[in-house]
Amino acid sequence: MIENGILTGIKDPSLTQVVLPAEVKSIASGAFWNSHIESLVLNEGLESIELQAFSGSQKLASVAFPASLKEIGGHAFEDCVALTEVDLSKTALQEISSDAFRETGLKKVAFPASLKKIGSQAFLGTHLEEVVFSAELQEIDDEAFTGVAELTSVTLSNNIQRIGYRAFSDCEQLNKVAYVGEMKTADCMVEIGAFQNCTSLTSFTFPQSLSEVPRMDFCRLQKVERNNPS
Repeated sequence: MIENGILTGIKDPSLTQVVLPAEVKSIASGAFWNSHIESLVLNEGLESIELQAFSGSQKLASVAFPASLKEIGGHAFEDCVALTEVDLSKTALQEISSDAFRETGLKKVAFPASLKKIGSQAFLGTHLEEVVFSAELQEIDDEAFTGVAELTSVTLSNNIQRIGYRAFSDCEQLNKVAYVGEMKTADCMVEIGAFQNCTSLTSFTFPQSLSEVPRMDFCRLQKVERNNPS
């Protein structure tokens, strides 16, 4: 069902494979909520996926994202437990909204170079093993990656401005934090609990942009360094 370029829902709830037509510009809130879709191809020309658009679609295992995509709304893919991999690298996203991929089955994600912000709890409770951000990323909001038990490696931007409250807390296998890119702006703040209970993290090199960090987050580290400018 499409009205003025907005996909508002599906007439046949038993559909398992969907390829969107070219005229779709936006997917409305809850359009595919609790659907039985297993495979989804989003059309080139699609610009936004709104609140809870695919939330609860527990059989959704494959999504092709277009270069035209600019917005993924809050809770858009929450609880899509069969979704193990997403490639956002070709999209125009600058922000991934709060809870967008929360409690999904994600093990692998590729982020776009345009991405500047990860919303709160966006990837909470997923199964990601490695996270690599672009040099343009500026903010990781509160609890964005909390409880990602399999996460072992994170590559952040040297221009990061904020790592929020409990952003990577309870990532018990996290043992490596690296950085990419050159510092453009200083005054980065790491908030309380950002790496709380990351018990495998024994050394940490801070980004060049860092200006403030809570001591309690790193009291167990054996080695702490400042990332030297290149």
